[in-house]
Amino acid sequence: DEFICPNQKRLGFKRYAYRNDKYGFKRDFKLYECDDCTDCPLKHQCMKSKSKTNKKIMKNYNWEYFKSQVNQKLSEPETKKIYSQRKVD
Repeated sequence: DEFICPNQKRLGFKRYAYRNDKYGFKRDFKLYECDDCTDCPLKHQCMKSKSKTNKKIMKNYNWEYFKSQVNQKLSEPETKKIYSQRKVD
């Protein structure tokens, strides 16, 4: 699997990584990185800082799965009704 940057360069899978969040839980990520961003004319579009490193994307697919489950549940009519009452009570 891979991602494509605005300059049509591929960000291939490099390795698995993890971070510990502020609550002490370990979060697993897949790290994707572009091979060379040094003279890219579109670097300002995909990188926030003026970093000299290549573009990196870290994806936590477990978090994205559970987030989509919650969003799906919140979009159901019955759940919307209950949730809207919660804001008033």
